[in-house]
Amino acid sequence: MPSATSHASTPPASAAAGTSETGLGLRERKKLRTGQAIRQAARRLIDERGYDNTTTEQIAAAAEVSPSTVFRYFPSKEHIVLTDGYATSGIELLR
Repeated sequence: MPSATSHASTPPASAAAGTSETGLGLRERKKLRTGQAIRQAARRLIDERGYDNTTTEQIAAAAEVSPSTVFRYFPSKEHIVLTDGYATSGIELLR
């Protein structure tokens, strides 16, 4: 029972990500978190290595998902960068 108590007091992962998950079912919340994890991993790797030196496989490994999962969420590496709330900075990153 102690683990249930400590888990209940832990804030949801979305609170740190700044995304409201209120009213969403478990499946939708997991999808949101996975998409966010992929984007965050991509941004970090691209910042460290550069866009051209970052592969989809590296992004998948950093996000702890398979490459096929990355492609289920995003049709290409470009879409990971360009389809979030930071599209302007994504465009600058590609330039």
